[in-house]
Amino acid sequence: MFKEIVYLFILAFILSEARQYNVITGSWNNEVKKCASGGGQSIEYPFKLGTLESLSVKYEDLDSNTTVVASGEIYSFSQALGERDEKAIYLRDYKDEDTFKSYLGKFDYTAVCGWAKQICFTKFTLKFHKTGEVELLNYVYAASWGAVSCAETKAYVRKIEVIN
Repeated sequence: MFKEIVYLFILAFILSEARQYNVITGSWNNEVKKCASGGGQSIEYPFKLGTLESLSVKYEDLDSNTTVVASGEIYSFSQALGERDEKAIYLRDYKDEDTFKSYLGKFDYTAVCGWAKQICFTKFTLKFHKTGEVELLNYVYAASWGAVSCAETKAYVRKIEVIN
């Protein structure tokens, strides 16, 4: 509950200073999940979200001051520590390349119990291409060593907020 209140307070402050606020939603069918035992496995999928024009985002307005938040279901499960959910991830790491601008955010969860270790890792990269295309790269990694159960990671983005 405290995290939600802090999140809303930060969002309200950012919005009060914002030049532009865009919410990107849709039924993207972007769920990615992985369950691994006896080692690690990862998977990454790109999902097309639309175009800059259709999302009312201007390429030239995107910069290191832009705040990007991905909301949805970010789920990790480890037998040692149980379940952990996140409802939103800030995409803080900004890159300005020749052909695109991107924002990256990640969530990881590591459990160590004696000699057993389990890792769950989720990473979202939102790319705004100069050509106008907008895509989400959804990456998950799950690993388990010395445990009798698998580590499980699942990520699904329902909404992306872009605040300039």
